[in-house]
Amino acid sequence: ADFVIPQEYGLFQTEKLVIGRSIVQNLLQHILQNLLKGMEPNPSHRANLYFSSESHLHSLRNAILLSDIPHNRTVATTLEAMEINYMAHCVFRLFLDPTRDKGDPSRYYVDVQFAPGAALDPFIFMGKDHLLPVSRPIPVNGRIPLEVFKQFVEGRV
Repeated sequence: ADFVIPQEYGLFQTEKLVIGRSIVQNLLQHILQNLLKGMEPNPSHRANLYFSSESHLHSLRNAILLSDIPHNRTVATTLEAMEINYMAHCVFRLFLDPTRDKGDPSRYYVDVQFAPGAALDPFIFMGKDHLLPVSRPIPVNGRIPLEVFKQFVEGRV
């Protein structure tokens, strides 16, 4: 390429959010459906893996960061500048807080983490086996109540 356009997913935050959500909306709905299935008494599975393209990861990152979901602004700022590399991934985990009443909207909550993949300098961190370690996920938020996460997926947050 003669030049690189780093803003291909929008120039302004509102554009990045709209473009990102439009690209990953179906994926977010599928993730939410699978999280809800995990709440069933005897779920058939508790882990789901989705394989996607780099463009979907950029879009997912933008949709999460620009929708008022992240509580950690330092991580959100770092995450926005983070390069997406081989083996980059996003982790959505559903938790039950047994100390909360059954009717409490914070009883179920979602934890979102993001990892840049094999992002370390290969000249410094590559092992003798010529493998570059994959970075661990970075927590993007504390505890998103499941209802707030549903609103996020529906585009209301």
